[in-house]
Amino acid sequence: MAKRPTRHSDDPRPGSGFRLELADGTVLYLAPDEKSGVAQVAQAQQILGASPEEISQAVLNWLSNYRASKNYFRGQ
Repeated sequence: MAKRPTRHSDDPRPGSGFRLELADGTVLYLAPDEKSGVAQVAQAQQILGASPEEISQAVLNWLSNYRASKNYFRGQ
């Protein structure tokens, strides 16, 4: 019988477990509310003709700013 995967409180991944691997090998786990923002940033950078490394850096910048703003408004 298969075991259901369990989540632990120290697991760094947000609830969705959506895994994104960037060009430099960095692996990010996105929450459900972060997926659309990351996709929009990546598409905008691609339209502008950015390299994969530049797209990765833009995604990391947006994600860090987004998570910092969420923490600020939560009062953490």
